Amino acid sequence: MNLGKLIKASVTNGTSPHESGSSPAPPGREEVVDLLRGVALVGVGAANLLVFNTSNGHFESYAQRFPDALNQFALQFFMVFLKGKFYSLFALLFGLSAALALQARGVGPFLKRAAVLGVLGVLDLLLVWRGDVLLQYALMGLLLLLIRRWPTTLQVGVAVSLFLLGFAETWLAPPAPEPIPLPDSSYWQAVWERSSHTFLTSWALEDWLY
Repeated sequence: MNLGKLIKASVTNGTSPHESGSSPAPPGREEVVDLLRGVALVGVGAANLLVFNTSNGHFESYAQRFPDALNQFALQFFMVFLKGKFYSLFALLFGLSAALALQARGVGPFLKRAAVLGVLGVLDLLLVWRGDVLLQYALMGLLLLLIRRWPTTLQVGVAVSLFLLGFAETWLAPPAPEPIPLPDSSYWQAVWERSSHTFLTSWALEDWLY
């Protein structure tokens, strides 16, 4: 099915067959959505290669370490065509997939999938990487479930508000007089080498909550 038709169907049908009492649609996969999701995952993985090296707040200082034209072009390409595109594409596909799943299978299976995603997110956050997004997607899935029957204009208002909220810290924080210096790598290396796993886990949780 055409992607535009899928999006239109997910928006115009506010309830799933399970909720409305009609027969459920036959199970199957939407190849276009699966293909785009695979492309988005590859792009997100490529974008994270740089995210693993420096945070958003230190990106300018990181870029100054590579002043030659080729590296500067590569960094700009990363920001515009990788980080600036694939994160949003994956988020769009998550919302579309959530709408299609609700229509095809109903609320129960959707909640189970959100719970599994949330558990994986917590484990990833505590044991692997503090930049986990799985838990955030699980929570956003519950929000989608809450507002799925709201008027379209109100849903758009919520989406725009959440989008703008992501820039609140940038807008409200006083401008930095100069690029934020990169942290001393030797300090963090010592922390990881000498700290217990329990301490690192609690530190990652506090950092995420902050």
